[in-house]
Amino acid sequence: MVVDESLLNYIREVKARGYSQDTVRNALINKGWSPEVVDDAILIVGISIESGEIPQPQPKPQQPAPVKTKSNKKIILIAFITVVFIIIALLIYLISNNMLSVPNIEVPTINTGPEAPAEPILQNQFCKYSEPIECSEYQIAPQFMTLSFKNMLNEDIKINSVTIYANEDKCITEKEITINANGEAQFLIDTCSSDLISKFQSGFNVDVTYSKGRDRKTVKLMYS
Repeated sequence: MVVDESLLNYIREVKARGYSQDTVRNALINKGWSPEVVDDAILIVGISIESGEIPQPQPKPQQPAPVKTKSNKKIILIAFITVVFIIIALLIYLISNNMLSVPNIEVPTINTGPEAPAEPILQNQFCKYSEPIECSEYQIAPQFMTLSFKNMLNEDIKINSVTIYANEDKCITEKEITINANGEAQFLIDTCSSDLISKFQSGFNVDVTYSKGRDRKTVKLMYS
């Protein structure tokens, strides 16, 4: 399968900036790239990074060309010219007598696939947090965001949903991730539009709904 070079370049760049493979894969699939194309591209980039170059197959041994006499070459050339002449004459005869019509061939439109994602942006941040959840770094790309949360308790908690908002604009991602005691986990935000994500680059607020046993609470975080 031929993989779009711009897609390969994009995956190389985001992997060099520290994005996880699953994060990049999910973001590309959500923007319209097929899973097969994304997986092939990730595999190609992975081989290129580990080995430095893609191994080349051994060249096929060349067999000595058979020796042909001048008479054999001449016979073959005459036979080839004769066959071509007969075919051309037959086609002219059929077309001139309306026995053969030339169909109109429509050239299919080549679908180049979804637009290659733009270069991601890694934001430094300052975050005010409320226990028991501490917010660490976050990443913003044109198509998705990732927020890292740390569980400050000595027991597991489960994040149920994350709401991101700035002024009147907001989006909600509902998915469950478990953060082990004193552990850290990354939450992928893939429900915001690209236009909305661009507004968050100057700062945003986050409501994190989490559950601890049967208790369900919401903490408010502020990124600036």
